[in-house]
Amino acid sequence: MKEKNVAGFLAFFGGFLGLHRFYLGQIPLGIVYLIFQPLGFFLGFIDALVFWSMDQEKFDYKYNPRDYGEIYGRYNPQQRVYDEDSRRKKLKKHKYKSRSFEQEQPRDYRTKAKQSRNAYSKRHHPYKREQQNQLNKQKALPHIEQGKAMFRDFDYEGAILAFEQALKYDAYNYPVYFNLACAYSLTENEEQALKNLDKSVELGFRDFEKIEEHDAFSFLRVKEAYQAFKANNYRLPQTKFQADDLLEDPKKDDLLAQLNYLKDLRERGLLSQVEFEKEKSKLSS
Repeated sequence: MKEKNVAGFLAFFGGFLGLHRFYLGQIPLGIVYLIFQPLGFFLGFIDALVFWSMDQEKFDYKYNPRDYGEIYGRYNPQQRVYDEDSRRKKLKKHKYKSRSFEQEQPRDYRTKAKQSRNAYSKRHHPYKREQQNQLNKQKALPHIEQGKAMFRDFDYEGAILAFEQALKYDAYNYPVYFNLACAYSLTENEEQALKNLDKSVELGFRDFEKIEEHDAFSFLRVKEAYQAFKANNYRLPQTKFQADDLLEDPKKDDLLAQLNYLKDLRERGLLSQVEFEKEKSKLSS
């Protein structure tokens, strides 16, 4: 730690030699004092007066930046400069250069990795996802309105096509699934009506009283499958799939046919994703 009085003493008696500058770590400036001797003597005398009249905190701030924070409890921006310089000198001394994982990889690998990250961030950035979701909802809205208009005009087949087109853009809109179930029920398609009604409940539809009272479900409510649907808290019962069932179907003579059969059961809701993966692993083993 540099002392103010010592720096002043060296400047007064050895200023023409630049001793005070060497003492303060300002070696290039000290060499300048040595070269320009007459001017160095005059500047040394001035420096001595400056040091002796300088406030101690100001002297420490300028010439003792590393100890300034500990003494006065305040941040000194020069501290960071000194730390960076010492770090570079240490790295140079040990002939070591810090490198990240990507810097150690070939250049083409780094380029591809960077491009992949950028592409992923563009697709999965929260703002981008929300923006895309809003855009999809706007695209689905005309089809929803068209489906409702056709439904009111008793064009149930056209309403089904319009609602299914809307779901291509907004696949999590449970009111659309409910309206689709109504249209399928009015066309006496029991399987599709229950499937879409189940999907609507899965996504958040909870007005079960409306299901019991809606005129569109008059056809559906008298069916045994609907009673099982109602007894299961308005969800389609999940049928436990047995691997032995594959042997009962003569069409499943090879592995590909069996795999297609599993996919068909999953799409129909008779097989969960976990059960599908389990049975698929049995086929591959």
